Amino acid sequence: MVSLPIGVMVANERWRIARVDDTFCELFQCTREGLIGTAFEELFSPRDRRGLHAFDEKISGYTGGLVDLLVVLRPVRADRLVRLRAGREESGWWTIFAEPVLATDADLVHQLEQMHNQLSAAVAAVDEGIAIIDAQHHLVRFNARFFELASFRTTHGVALSEAAVTGKNVFELFDPDAFGPLQRAAIQARTRKRLDESFDLLHDDKHIEAKIRAIHLPVTGFAGCVMTLRDVSARVLLRQKQEEERERLTAELEIAQRIQTAILPAMLDVPGLEIAARMEPFTEVGGDYYDVVPAEGGAWLGIGDVAGHGLIAGLSMLMLQSAVGAAVRCLPDARPSEIITHVNRLLLDNVRHRLGRDDYTTFCLARYRSDGTLVVAGAHEDLVVLRRATGRVELHAPRGTWLGLSDAPPAKEDVTVHLAPGDIILMLTDGATEARDDAGQMLGIERLCELLREHASEPVDVICTALWQAIEAWTCSRADDVTLLVARHG
Repeated sequence: MVSLPIGVMVANERWRIARVDDTFCELFQCTREGLIGTAFEELFSPRDRRGLHAFDEKISGYTGGLVDLLVVLRPVRADRLVRLRAGREESGWWTIFAEPVLATDADLVHQLEQMHNQLSAAVAAVDEGIAIIDAQHHLVRFNARFFELASFRTTHGVALSEAAVTGKNVFELFDPDAFGPLQRAAIQARTRKRLDESFDLLHDDKHIEAKIRAIHLPVTGFAGCVMTLRDVSARVLLRQKQEEERERLTAELEIAQRIQTAILPAMLDVPGLEIAARMEPFTEVGGDYYDVVPAEGGAWLGIGDVAGHGLIAGLSMLMLQSAVGAAVRCLPDARPSEIITHVNRLLLDNVRHRLGRDDYTTFCLARYRSDGTLVVAGAHEDLVVLRRATGRVELHAPRGTWLGLSDAPPAKEDVTVHLAPGDIILMLTDGATEARDDAGQMLGIERLCELLREHASEPVDVICTALWQAIEAWTCSRADDVTLLVARHG
């Protein structure tokens, strides 16, 4: 590149030109009188707004030294590419050095050839299809991948060669149905300097991610667009398979949820006992369990909580329900602690030995008889008893261990509670007592007992609903399954 002599100007604090030397006037073929008093920004070519913006940014953030920029000036009628350097003096005035930049013919040809080679190498090296189109949408350059993905054909379906499409209007070659969005964006590119858009297209049974970006040059303005095409069929296929798998799993979880709901006791009719219950899992399938199995002279009442949530917890809950249901029907006169020992062996074998998991279950089993005798065993949340005669609340906590931990009998004793007519029992899981508010404070058994006392005179279904509503009102966001069973001895 060839540099010409340097012209000098001086501008005041407001960037009004105060002095101009002869070299500047000679280089730019202008007069001193025509420049003195002119705002410096008026010297910029109207076609180089970007250069003026860059100059303003440099000046506004000036910290010393010389501001050095390549800009286009138009002191008179012609645009000139200029290397501009400016520095501020102690007086606050600015000294500006303007150096026009030209190229010899030979050097210019060499530079253009270098740029051509670099562009060709860059276009050929990228993984995706890339093409450059000019302002009239003619194909200037493209790589083999672009040609492959575009699959240019005549209106009769005859495939075109690379030589046949070079220089042609790309949108007359594209499939108009598939590539219409690209054409509309290219038309907008003339007036949108920051146009940079992406489209998902379908062409030749391929899913193509297409991008288009406008090219705007400082002097010439709109110059064309860069387009890229990428075959994302494999990605789309994977996403479709993932969506299908998600739908399949969702359907299976819905089936599991229906099964879990279906095995809950449909009838809660037990002679001498008025019962209401409700369970709601945290996820699609929960680990909470309750059951009411009528038996001679009364019923078996069970409640439990399998560690964790989801399908595995739900499966363990189904095992628990099946094992308890079979055992109490086969051994209706057994003690609750004996039933729990049999159930523990099954869960230990299935969950720990066969599934290879270390999940455990908290469980409480009660044998109710119509004379008011309630025999309880297990390791779970306290059994709540509200005495009608005194309004006093009792908490009964049978000693034992969780199911699925070892072969040792999990229930160490059977606790007997004698119910009087009108006494109420409440069985629940920890999702109720450990419900937390916005401050992280747990609802707790004391508040639930107080609510139980407030509604003691109402039917058990009303009591159950009141407790449930209190849990929901207290909870900022659910984090566990919740189960309630309320029963009144007649």
